Amino acid sequence: MSIKFKPISRYNLNDPASKPKFYAVALKQGKVDIDDLSRLISDRCTVSRADVYAVLVSLEDVMADLFSEGKTIVLGNIGTFSISLSSEGAETAEALKPSMITKARIIYRAGKPFR
Repeated sequence: MSIKFKPISRYNLNDPASKPKFYAVALKQGKVDIDDLSRLISDRCTVSRADVYAVLVSLEDVMADLFSEGKTIVLGNIGTFSISLSSEGAETAEALKPSMITKARIIYRAGKPFR
């Protein structure tokens, strides 16, 4: 599987006097939503599109619940998903409050076939 890309010129922000270098940027060619994904999966197996859709919607809900419990989710060869937080600093552990959390994001680590 090859990934299409385009070269993009970027300056080194740490050294403004340096010449720009070219870096590969993946080409994005449209989006696939949950409806499209369920149809594509059902075309490859004996499960109906409606059943695949139901499983994907349930996966969204279950993943959200598991992240709120602090769980890491391993989806076989697809990869691993975990939650990461950014917060303001506090002088002591007791002084750190939930309101000091500034951002939450999901970290994805690709499984072997996707690396």
